[in-house]
Amino acid sequence: MPNYPVQCAYDKMVGVRDLMPHPKNPNRHPKSQIELLAKVIKRHGWRAPITISKLSGFMVRGHARHLAAELLKCTKVPADFQEYASEEEELEDLMADNQVQELSFLDNEQTAENLRFLKGFEGFDPEFSGFSTDDFESFISPEPKQEQKIIYTNEEIAKQALRWFRKNGFPYKKVAIHVAMQKINRLANLPDSACLYSTLGYSEADTFHPHRFEATTEKHFSPLEAFNDDRKLKNAIAFMLKHNSLVPDAYFSMLGRSLNSAEAYNFRPAVAMMLYRKYASPGETVLDTSMGYGGRLIGYIASGLNGLYIGIDPCSKTYAGNMKLAKHLCFEKHIELYKQPAEDISTKSLKGRCNFAFTSPPYFAKEHYSDEKTQSDIRYKTAEEWREKFLAKMLALQYEALTPGCLSVVNIKDIKIGSKMFPLVQWTINGAKKIGFKLKKIEQLMLPTPNLTGLAKDQKKEGRTEPLLFFEK
Repeated sequence: MPNYPVQCAYDKMVGVRDLMPHPKNPNRHPKSQIELLAKVIKRHGWRAPITISKLSGFMVRGHARHLAAELLKCTKVPADFQEYASEEEELEDLMADNQVQELSFLDNEQTAENLRFLKGFEGFDPEFSGFSTDDFESFISPEPKQEQKIIYTNEEIAKQALRWFRKNGFPYKKVAIHVAMQKINRLANLPDSACLYSTLGYSEADTFHPHRFEATTEKHFSPLEAFNDDRKLKNAIAFMLKHNSLVPDAYFSMLGRSLNSAEAYNFRPAVAMMLYRKYASPGETVLDTSMGYGGRLIGYIASGLNGLYIGIDPCSKTYAGNMKLAKHLCFEKHIELYKQPAEDISTKSLKGRCNFAFTSPPYFAKEHYSDEKTQSDIRYKTAEEWREKFLAKMLALQYEALTPGCLSVVNIKDIKIGSKMFPLVQWTINGAKKIGFKLKKIEQLMLPTPNLTGLAKDQKKEGRTEPLLFFEK
């Protein structure tokens, strides 16, 4: 019989047949509600236990979940057992649990915004969020257009926006430390299902890595270059206004996702946090051989593992940014950073010290991070040279650093530069096997795709998933 992942705290797994519905429960659950709830549980697992009274042995909360479990043919469900001083107190809690929920109401505008966001992901089913298809359509369908009052024309707004940006300069992301701490707390409490889509922690990492907006991607301008070009900045502002988007007084995505400009990639902190929690234990040492713009470091901080993060990167600004990030977020005692290319690090210095390795190396010459001679795209002029002198040596460093039985996870994908394809995934697999790694599995990491119509053609063609390669020593 099927049983679904338990994502909530609970006291004990209890047999479904052993549960006793409360005889005084006034709520009646229609078949459509139970079918919908069953689908949500099947998708997300158990997010709340069934509450059982220690006084009477009856269920007090979770009658609908009980019915859904029966529909799903579950054998056991998570339950928590609570003390009640009297039958009166037990009944009051039962009634309050039912009635108080009825007093809430939906913010239709926020609900519609959330549903439109979720709709952009491949495989989304509105019922996963508790909405029937009809309700979903009614929320996202645009209301009849009313004539909009115009006080200021788009031309007037665009003129003032350009003047403001030219006066104040590039809108680098700047998050105050106390705000960053709160955001990391939120990140730390995300369930795994939300981690796959969340961008929490991005702005906090960018605060310490403003140079990310100076990096270039093949055939694209950097966001900073696009910003400094009056024509491109005007076009970005005009695009926002045309699509009824607010032009802010801060960084906005069209600077880095359209008009032939592109942001250098930074790994999502939420996904990094999820992987650290799953494959590393508290107090252990993790290795990141291409630490980049702080996404994985933020993820490690949020994981709460509080071991040691060893990070390696040859870029001076990136190294300095991550040192500053750790200092300001009170994490200095948990880092060991190297401002060197991974291929230059002695394997002896890290031998047997690490319990988990996780990185996303440069995709050969797809992105250009710095003009320093230590950058792999500058050091190695051909893909074959990059493969042998960077990729193979990076994997060898990971292998020597890990203790036997531990995992290395590498996020990498095949790329196209000009008209030529480079099979980076197979190169990584072959190189890892050659030094002794065993390929355990390949997972596909979903990449949230912004719902923007003004993207350049090759940006639209970018895949919505990237491989995560799992190797075991």
